[in-house]
Amino acid sequence: MKLSVERTTWVLLAVAAAVVTWAHVDAQRTERPSATLVSSRSAAWRVLPELAGLAPTGSTVELWPAAGDPVVLRPGPAGHQVWRGQQILGPADPEAVDGIWDSLRMATTVRAVDDTVDVGLGDGGRIVVTLAGGQIRTVMLGRPAPDDAGRYGAIEGGAQGTEGLWVLEQELHVLVEQAPEAWLARRAVVAQAADVAAVREGSRVVARGIDGLWRGQVGSGPQALLDGMAVQTRLDRLLSARLEPLVDPRDGDEGQPWITLEGFDGVDWILRRHGPCPGRPTRVLVSRGPGRWGCLDGALVEPWPVPGEEAAAGPSLLDPHLAPHQYPRVLQILQTVPEDRRLSRHGGGWRIEQPQGERTAIYDVDESEVFRWYQALRDAEVSLAADPAWTDPPDVALTLSTDSTATLRLRCLDGTPLRCRRDDGPVLEVRGRAPTLAFDADTFAQRRLAALATEDVRAIEILPGDEAGPVVRQSAHFDLGVWRLDAPAHPHKDAALDEQRLSGLLGTLAALRAKAWTEAPPPGPPLRTLRVERVPRRDQDPVLVVELYEGCVVSVSGHRPALLDEGPCTALSQDLLVDHPLWRAVDLARSLELTQDGVTTRLRRSDETWVRDDGTPAPEAARWVAESRERTASGIEAGGGPGVPAWSLRVLPERGTASTFEGGPGWVRIEGQRWWYVLDGVDG
Repeated sequence: MKLSVERTTWVLLAVAAAVVTWAHVDAQRTERPSATLVSSRSAAWRVLPELAGLAPTGSTVELWPAAGDPVVLRPGPAGHQVWRGQQILGPADPEAVDGIWDSLRMATTVRAVDDTVDVGLGDGGRIVVTLAGGQIRTVMLGRPAPDDAGRYGAIEGGAQGTEGLWVLEQELHVLVEQAPEAWLARRAVVAQAADVAAVREGSRVVARGIDGLWRGQVGSGPQALLDGMAVQTRLDRLLSARLEPLVDPRDGDEGQPWITLEGFDGVDWILRRHGPCPGRPTRVLVSRGPGRWGCLDGALVEPWPVPGEEAAAGPSLLDPHLAPHQYPRVLQILQTVPEDRRLSRHGGGWRIEQPQGERTAIYDVDESEVFRWYQALRDAEVSLAADPAWTDPPDVALTLSTDSTATLRLRCLDGTPLRCRRDDGPVLEVRGRAPTLAFDADTFAQRRLAALATEDVRAIEILPGDEAGPVVRQSAHFDLGVWRLDAPAHPHKDAALDEQRLSGLLGTLAALRAKAWTEAPPPGPPLRTLRVERVPRRDQDPVLVVELYEGCVVSVSGHRPALLDEGPCTALSQDLLVDHPLWRAVDLARSLELTQDGVTTRLRRSDETWVRDDGTPAPEAARWVAESRERTASGIEAGGGPGVPAWSLRVLPERGTASTFEGGPGWVRIEGQRWWYVLDGVDG
């Protein structure tokens, strides 16, 4: 059998062999053509390819129009300055400098031009760029090209390949024709808040410390810690303020010193006042150094309200937190009064070191309790004391060490109100409830009373502490993702449960902690007992029992009696039922029978109101039903009710069995039940 090969196959094999051979030979070449930086939209040359990897810092840009003085952007210690000829106009807008630099960096030639063409070089002005290293590049601009594709021009001192005449982009001529004010910064101070290390205003000094906190001082007065957010806001307002309008300087008017901003890099920004703004009495004329002046909002020129004898009127910049540092930044707290103790971070937690004779006792403490204690210290609000006198030795003395190596001394005098000083600052008064300052190992003892995870709870029961007490037995269990009501009996069944209250109660139990320990609960039975059943685990009892006593004292199984804060105490006193006794009954009713003073009115629903069975209006009965539907209950109590019912309401629902509610002034109950709702109002 003879094999035959198609002609197409031979051709494809030949092409493949040629491609492989060419790739192999090309890979061995050592001399390759260098890449040329070109525009992505054409095969043109970059006008100034040297600028591609450079920043404008240290470079000078001169924009020479066809007639008139040039505009020069000249570098200075605090950025570029705008000059018109030999006259300085002021600081350049950094965004404008970046914009002109990007325009020059990205500008390209459109096409080459024959040398014999008369292009009128200089008729369109010129651009001169002096780089930081001293190299000079000049772009000469001529007449517009006849096809409006750009401007004739030439590049002097440019890279190899850019010699000769070109049609250049029109944007280069637009740069030259801009007014000098287009490049001038309108902000009073061309800086960012992060660049400012201190603010000086007459005898007032506001400075940022190594710990990042702002401190203020007036003259030789005490140095006060300032609210960082308030200082930042005021500084941002000043740095973003625009000079509007710009005004030419007045010869011989040196003005008055106003404010100096000191930068971290040694650059200062100095502003001076020159009286009211011409034609704008609410603004103040301000100068920022050589160049044109401008007008600022008069409110910005008001003195900074630094605490001190000469402080300005109005809200003070004083830091309102007794301890200004954020919790993660505190590494150590040294207590010297009333007893020597050191609280310090160790191995991710905290411990207390306390001298005991020649030895030092070390106690590990609960981190969550340290956090709570310090947050109470930080959240305590302070203000300047009405009486600045301070003569007595402190009752508590603490020294806080932070991650910045800076320390803060806190000294306080017990009393009402609590008086404190931070370092050598002014005397402060603690507003509201005073925090606990002195600490020992017991201060940070574990105070969590219930190791409870809400997702493990399977049932909850509220029991009266005394059979004759007002607490109603309430019980619910969790079944297939839904809470079921077991007690008390209710016509609405599971819908009578308020799941938000139930979730809040479980959350309170899970986070239950002692405010303080007590030796024994108050005498007599508890107000109520809460019994929680949870998923059995090897390390815990499946039943948690919490007994609530008078005075917000609780007894939790496995713990000694403890005093609670007011919030958790109130939450434990809540009931589980929805606090609108008649809302669901009225909404789901097909018809109602309202009995008042021995008269029964039968009602049926008609659109959004209730009418009699025969369709005639019943405005009084309908209004009573609407008002009763909206009434809320403050709780439920055991017993038959506080009096004889003044009304009854029989509810016939769309589905299910009928039920009857009855009540009087301030109470509602379900007929036949031995408990009742206590209404918030007093009307029946």
